[in-house]
Amino acid sequence: MKGARKTFSSGRKGLPVVLERRPYNAETPMDTIATSDITANRSFYVRNHFSIPKVDPSRWRLKVSGDVERPLRLSLPSIMRMRTKTVVTTMECAGN
Repeated sequence: MKGARKTFSSGRKGLPVVLERRPYNAETPMDTIATSDITANRSFYVRNHFSIPKVDPSRWRLKVSGDVERPLRLSLPSIMRMRTKTVVTTMECAGN
């Protein structure tokens, strides 16, 4: 169909449907949305406006600055060691 977006199926049930490879954009499959009020992380949509940068994980740092009590820089390993917290929230992307 002329003007239709090409989609790329992962071929695996529950995985996002890839709409664009560069920049990477994928949407939650409709059959997954209809089965639960909560979307599993592996099925979650991805919306990018630019290419995913290549970084060296051993050198990459997240700079926390601005209106904070104590500015700091966090390495990827230090972030990965942090405790996680699960919250239920509603998210929507106007691009999907």
